[in-house]
Amino acid sequence: MTLALLFISHEIIYFARCLPYLIADQIPSLQKYKIQQKTIQNTAQNQWKVFRYVLLSHFIFELPMIVGFHPVAVYFGMAISSVPFPPL
Repeated sequence: MTLALLFISHEIIYFARCLPYLIADQIPSLQKYKIQQKTIQNTAQNQWKVFRYVLLSHFIFELPMIVGFHPVAVYFGMAISSVPFPPL
């Protein structure tokens, strides 16, 4: 359960940080500040294609690393649950 919440929160934060740029890309007065004016057309189809590719790579690469970190860390003797946090 904790791993699922961790992965879901990671995905929400990862993709939510792109929202201001997607919104700014739709404002016509900001088009003159684009670095790549003519090389890449930022269409909805291209954005969806990139979104699917990034989401797939997160499931293939990042999810196994998130799931596998704790067992590997415990195996190598890292004290994960006894971190000395300062008092509140």
